[in-house]
Amino acid sequence: MEPKRVSIIHHHAEEEMVEVFAQNIYLAGEDFLSNPMQSDFIPSWKRVISAIPDFLDQFYEAVELDNKEHG
Repeated sequence: MEPKRVSIIHHHAEEEMVEVFAQNIYLAGEDFLSNPMQSDFIPSWKRVISAIPDFLDQFYEAVELDNKEHG
């Protein structure tokens, strides 16, 4: 028999993270609306992969694990 896993959820920390995320989305929207023609530099995935060659494999595995545990 496999031992039961206990999931500890820190609701306060999670709520704080959601608030920070929402605030950043709001600020980004305001920034865009104040100057919609400005285009900030967005790095490509090539830069990530050059820094971490197996990043996409790691990312895929993390998503699969998360889906098994929470999906």
